[in-house]
Amino acid sequence: MVDTDELKGMFIIEKEEYEKSKIEEHIKKISKFCKTDSSGKVHTEVKGLKNKEKIKIVLVARFLANKLEPKIDYNVSIEDVATSLGIGEHQSRARLSDLAKENFASSSERGLYSVIPHKIDEFLNFLEVKIKK
Repeated sequence: MVDTDELKGMFIIEKEEYEKSKIEEHIKKISKFCKTDSSGKVHTEVKGLKNKEKIKIVLVARFLANKLEPKIDYNVSIEDVATSLGIGEHQSRARLSDLAKENFASSSERGLYSVIPHKIDEFLNFLEVKIKK
């Protein structure tokens, strides 16, 4: 019979350790599509995506940038998206709202959004296939 401590070690993980193990992989993938400056502005480097997909890039990039540099806020404002992507605030607000309804992002307070971390893998895999980088 297997020891329960051994089973626990195989199955129960520490959240922080799990996130750390994924960060390197995620950053290598997202850096093909964007960069984030020290102020938190995301600079996208990809063409042929819909604005909603570009906004997903911004959300993921800010989340990952915060893991490397805690002074960069992981929350993204409507203005942040508009500035990073050069689109209007009305469109930014509408697409961010759509992403929250689709459970890709959450909103902790009015006008601020962040990616739901377990959605990152699937999105980055989608990007790699779509852009073939």
